[in-house]
Amino acid sequence: MAKKFTIAGLELANRYVQAPLAGFSDVAMRIAAARHGAGLVYTEMISAAALARHSEETLEMVRETKRDECPVALQLFGSDAEELRTAIRICEAEGRYAFLDFNLGCPVPKVMKQDAGSHLLTDLDKAYSLVKTMVETSSIPIVVKTRLGYSNPEDCVKIVQMLVSAGVSAIAMHGRTRNEFYTGLPHYDLLTKARQACPVPFIANGNIGPDNALSIMESTSADAVMIGRNAIGNPLVFTDLLAVEDGLERPVRAVETQAQLLREQLALEYSRNVPPAKISVEFRAAAPAFFQGLPNARRIRGLLVHCSSQEEYLQAVDRIVEVARDGEEIQD
Repeated sequence: MAKKFTIAGLELANRYVQAPLAGFSDVAMRIAAARHGAGLVYTEMISAAALARHSEETLEMVRETKRDECPVALQLFGSDAEELRTAIRICEAEGRYAFLDFNLGCPVPKVMKQDAGSHLLTDLDKAYSLVKTMVETSSIPIVVKTRLGYSNPEDCVKIVQMLVSAGVSAIAMHGRTRNEFYTGLPHYDLLTKARQACPVPFIANGNIGPDNALSIMESTSADAVMIGRNAIGNPLVFTDLLAVEDGLERPVRAVETQAQLLREQLALEYSRNVPPAKISVEFRAAAPAFFQGLPNARRIRGLLVHCSSQEEYLQAVDRIVEVARDGEEIQD
C-alpha cells in the first residue's frame, strides 16, 4: 500500500509527483500521468505577464486544468507583483487547481532575462516579497519549486527559511543550482540539509526514478519525490514507482505497450482546444520518448519527428508495431 502525504490539509494518494515540464506537461500528459498513478501533477510554467495581458493562448493553459483527473499544481512565473495579483485573479476565475506554484527554479535564458525563475535567487528579498504577495492574494495554498541556489548550493537553507517565512505550504527543491543546469549529479546531501530546515512538506527533485526514489526519500527525509524527464513519454513510470514501493516486479516494456500509451496520449492531445497543426509540431519532442531504450529507437524517432497530423502519427505508430511484430528493421 502506497504511503500518502498531505499539503495544506489535502491528502494526496501517494508520494509521486509529476514535475512541471515546459513544452511537455500539458493537460494530456497530466491526465496520462494521473491515470497511471501520479499523486500530484504540475502544469508547465505559465507566464503571469501573459495572463495580465489577456493572452488567449496562455489563458487556455489555465482553463485546461478543469480537465485534470488528479490534484494539480498550477505553476506561474513572473517578477512583477501587480502582474502576479492579476494573474492569480484570472487563474481563480478560469481554472481549477489544488495548489498554486511559483517558479523559482527555471534556468533558461528567456526566463532569466525577465528577472524570473531562478534569476530571483540572486535577490532573495525580492523573491520573498513576490511569494508573500502570492500568499496574501491567493485563496489556494501556495507552493514553490526552486533550486539549491543560484551559484552556491549551500544557499539552500536560506532559501527554505525565506519561503517558510513568506508562508508557503510546501517546497519542491531541485538538487542543483541554477548554474549547474542539469549537469552532474544532484546534491542529495544538500537536499537533506534543506529538508532539516523545512517545517512544511518537502518534495525532492532531480534525476529521480523507480531505481532510486525510495532510497532518496529515506536519505533526505523528503515527504515526496518529483519525477521530471523520466516521465516524458513514460506515464508508466508512476505505475513502476508504486510497484517498487509494494515490492512488486516492474513489468518489462514492450513496443506494443508503448504504442498503445502513445495512441492514448495522442487522443488526449488532439482533444485539446489548440490548433491541431500546433499540437502536431509541439508533440514531435515527446513522441519518440515513448520508445526510448527499445530496439530501433533511433529509426523510430525518424518516423515520428516529421508527423504533421494525428493521422500521420497513428500511421507511424502502426508501422512501428508492424515492424516490431515481424522482427524487421525500420529503414531510414
